[in-house]
Amino acid sequence: MMDRREFLKVASVLLAGMAVPVKQVEALLNIPASQRPKVAWLQNQDCTGCSTSFLNSGDLLQFLTEIVNVVAHPNISFASGKEYHAIWDQVIEDGGHVIVTEGSIPLKNKMTALTFGQTAAEFSKKVFESAGLIICAGTCATFGGISAAAGNTTGATPIPKFLKEYCHWDDAKIEQKVITLPGCSVHPAEIVGTVLDIVATGQVPKRNADLSPIRFYSDLIHDHCPFRGLYEARKFAKYPGDDGCLFEVGCKGTITHRKICPSRKWNDGANWCVEARFGCKGCSHKDYFARVDGAMFTSPDDIEYVDWRHIVS
Repeated sequence: MMDRREFLKVASVLLAGMAVPVKQVEALLNIPASQRPKVAWLQNQDCTGCSTSFLNSGDLLQFLTEIVNVVAHPNISFASGKEYHAIWDQVIEDGGHVIVTEGSIPLKNKMTALTFGQTAAEFSKKVFESAGLIICAGTCATFGGISAAAGNTTGATPIPKFLKEYCHWDDAKIEQKVITLPGCSVHPAEIVGTVLDIVATGQVPKRNADLSPIRFYSDLIHDHCPFRGLYEARKFAKYPGDDGCLFEVGCKGTITHRKICPSRKWNDGANWCVEARFGCKGCSHKDYFARVDGAMFTSPDDIEYVDWRHIVS
């Protein structure tokens, strides 16, 4: 259990800049367990990478359990078999749960992913129809990702498209009920911060056209890149391992919107792709692994310049 000081410390970081009153955040500590929002985690056609990222988050995972009831997660549930199936039957019957959904849904080869003997499409439709809110965790759930890469034979379908084409939801209903958190993998702070935002304010956060929270996905990686000065000076690395900006060896930070990587980094703040000199792979971009024609690459001359010296990394 977290003490009050630890709770408020984590909450203040996650809600920074949102002007949420401290008393409102403190009130979350006093919510009876029976009244906390219920969260169930659903996996479909995926590699379990987003779950692994989330479950390795340490303090953030512990913090989340202080503000919500996680009633089902396939990787950490003590129940299995018929008992775990019964939990999901109850989730569907009760309705109103926050459903965190990981992975795409195969609509061409539907037997690719099965849940309790049902196709992912059949079971997910029941879950989504009963949900109070749907959070798409990761790029596969949001845009299709690796499982929807060119040449795939499964008909891997992202959740918003699945809801529209298979469940026949209109745009208004999807916008009302869906939040997307693209990334391969999703960052724990993106999940916990979004849930905390909803619990603390009672409202769905402001989102962009892809239904992703603006506070996490409004900034380009390029805007906060530690090598932005080298980009401005046109000092580009020609081969991996060279000194210089990594744009010409494939860095996609100029077209990828994601604030969490340079601000919170990964592995408890140890590092992130660009700082490790790998370059941004564009994992939260809608075309990540979805196209093979070089569509994600742009010319340096296509980028609108801003004065990098005023960027706070």
